[in-house]
Amino acid sequence: MSSCSGFPPNTGSKLSKPRVLVLSDNQFQGVLPIFLCNASMLQDLEIVATYLSGTILRCLGTYQKDLSIVLIAENQFEATNSANWAFLASLTNCSNLRKICLDSNKFEGVIPNSVGNLSTRMEFLSIEDNKITRSIPEGIGNLTNLVDLDMDNNILVGAIPASLGKLKKLNRLPLSKNAMSRSIPVALGNLTELNELILGANAISGSIPPSLDTCPLEVLDLSHNNFSGSIPRELFSISTLSGSMDHAHNSLSGTLPSEVENLRNLNEIDFSNNMISIEIPDSISGCESLVYLNLSRNFLQGTVPLSIGNLRGLLRLDLSYNNLSGTIPEILGRLIGIYSLNLSFNKLKGEGPRDGVFRNATVVLITGNDGLCGGIPQLKFPPYSNHSTMKPS
Repeated sequence: MSSCSGFPPNTGSKLSKPRVLVLSDNQFQGVLPIFLCNASMLQDLEIVATYLSGTILRCLGTYQKDLSIVLIAENQFEATNSANWAFLASLTNCSNLRKICLDSNKFEGVIPNSVGNLSTRMEFLSIEDNKITRSIPEGIGNLTNLVDLDMDNNILVGAIPASLGKLKKLNRLPLSKNAMSRSIPVALGNLTELNELILGANAISGSIPPSLDTCPLEVLDLSHNNFSGSIPRELFSISTLSGSMDHAHNSLSGTLPSEVENLRNLNEIDFSNNMISIEIPDSISGCESLVYLNLSRNFLQGTVPLSIGNLRGLLRLDLSYNNLSGTIPEILGRLIGIYSLNLSFNKLKGEGPRDGVFRNATVVLITGNDGLCGGIPQLKFPPYSNHSTMKPS
């Protein structure tokens, strides 16, 4: 059914024993019809992008023993108290249930502990983009066949339950944009099939556990938290990292280790807004798949490594607001595909390169380096001849 504004008359009698019911992308308004409670043959219920509101029927699942898919997303459904969440307890009767998606509704309050009693065949549980509060129930660790657990963009607090370490088949764990705190449980290192760990924009603290190196991660997002200490060297041995490694906006210190060269398949590194110090290792050139490298707003010292010029696929490079010194390597001009090269506010000196990307002032940002001169006129540095002939007084 689609492009409808309401339920047709006698819908219940005409759909007494549906196996699949899809009510998506339409103008349906009002509440869920009670006939769904009696649809005993129902296996697949999909209600996506409608104007339906109210609460989900607490009887849903009572008589639908073969129900395997419940997809109720992008609607106006609400749950503000334990009675409104009673449908989850009813769904525990469905032993074949594999997928529940409740994304983008108006669910509030606490996820009931009954979620841990859902079918052990559950593979997909997503409640993102709601207003869920309190902590993630420990009982979710009982759903040992889960492949995807998604609770992004809620108001979850407390710690990530150590019981999630029992979800050995989990591929994705997006928990970003919440208010979770404390530290990452070491038990997450047991997730030996985990490809995406997305914890950005929380208040998680402590050190990053080295045990994450046992996860075959492709994406690791720990940005915008309160992590401290150094980045474990073990993380740089995760050769499966291919999407992004984002630790931006934390309080991480220490150095960028030479083991970074092991991340040969990684597209994006963002360690900006931390307290990482010492030099950028020459081994950064081993990250041959990088398109984005952001190390800005740290305490990096030393020179800009010549080896960065070998990262021919770079589209964005940001080393601004550090303590980098020396001259700008001319080899950076060979990064012909780059559309943003930011070396601003360091201690760079000498003549600015003129070749390659340095011919385009709209691509290159190198202000705030008082020792620079020359370069193309658009950069407005003092002429090189003035600096080169200056004698100490």
